[in-house]
Amino acid sequence: MNKKWKIISGIAVVLSLALLIISKVCATCDTGCEAMMTPMAMGASSAMRCQFTYKVEFLVSIAALLVSGALFLVKGAEGRRLNGLFLALLGVLAVLLPQSWVIGTCGSPSMACNKVLPWVYSASILLIVAGAVLAWLALRSVADQDSEQEEG
Repeated sequence: MNKKWKIISGIAVVLSLALLIISKVCATCDTGCEAMMTPMAMGASSAMRCQFTYKVEFLVSIAALLVSGALFLVKGAEGRRLNGLFLALLGVLAVLLPQSWVIGTCGSPSMACNKVLPWVYSASILLIVAGAVLAWLALRSVADQDSEQEEG
């Protein structure tokens, strides 16, 4: 179980780093998003939704990186299970942020923010899977410990 745990935790760290890099690159891209401002009332303007989305994605990926790094430090099965579930929850949040009913991205499919969405979705879904597998492994280790105590 320890070897599987370390391998999947390492994969979670890599996925979190990939999500972090993608969101940082997209939040600061010079492909027209920064130059384009959304007009608002009274002559004010605001950055486009994609910039806000990727700035929040950056924060979510930092949290995912911290949680996936903590997976190497936590020894108890309950703590591991909670970390795995929290990692899966952060992956769900990363998938939901680009949806138009949460924050959204640009309306134009040719913009750079929409071209990297498949990478964001892929990394986020794999992060959900890794978190769920880690939670399942931790739950299974608790069940194994309980059965050993009943036998002994």
